[in-house]
Amino acid sequence: MYRNLMRKLLFVASVTALLLFASADTSHATVIAFDNFDYANGDLPTVSGGTWVAVAGSPLPAEPVEVVNGEARVRMNGLREDDNFLSFSSTTGSIYYGIDFRVPSLAPGMDTSPFFAAFTNAFSTSANGRLTIVEPAGAGPDDDFTIGVTTDSTGVDATWSTDLTFNTTYRAVVRYDQVTNESQLWIDAVSDTDTSISGTDQLDANADIIERFELQQARTSFSPVHEVFVDNLVIGTTFNNVVTAVPEPSAAALLLLVGCGAGAVAMRSRWG
Repeated sequence: MYRNLMRKLLFVASVTALLLFASADTSHATVIAFDNFDYANGDLPTVSGGTWVAVAGSPLPAEPVEVVNGEARVRMNGLREDDNFLSFSSTTGSIYYGIDFRVPSLAPGMDTSPFFAAFTNAFSTSANGRLTIVEPAGAGPDDDFTIGVTTDSTGVDATWSTDLTFNTTYRAVVRYDQVTNESQLWIDAVSDTDTSISGTDQLDANADIIERFELQQARTSFSPVHEVFVDNLVIGTTFNNVVTAVPEPSAAALLLLVGCGAGAVAMRSRWG
């Protein structure tokens, strides 16, 4: 528990330093938003103090995205609250998000679930860089799973070729190019030259200007029952901003961090 607490404190301090440094020099404004879900257990929009905004499912009542022991629980069946959004200022070019995720299990007969994480525009009329949990072809309910990425259409554009293991935490990095309208996915990567897969190139369609990140729950009774736990969200303009759960600050930001002292560490672990 002590190790986990120190990791979260370092996460907050590092990104706080980056954001403060960015406010003084916009040329370094590359970390756009972050959240390590270090809130009390409960409904995410409530415990986050309004940083996250919910769109309820229909008919009501809908079950919300919840924080459970420092992770966001995204559930995939029944009368679920549909989307939870984290808003931020738009930028140009490619935009990235990195998240830690784990899947406890899949429901019997599960094929392809609705996506659980994505970028979207200010009007929520798009869902770009979608992540979807997928059961490998021919696998049974007790076997491993994999993950797919989609640029902005339904279904899955590309599927990760290696099976993933239940109750294991992985870090996904997703890039969405706001010019070419194409998505790219890495799993547990160290460099952007590591293995990745890409969604369908949608160059013939209008790319979207990204201003939100969303956690998506299924709200149909026909979806199989399973859940995904998400943690350590980082949104930035480069791969290196988001590849680790604790972004590494620049040398200048580290100097600023020293000046901030304990006050930076004590800041609330959310961006707003």
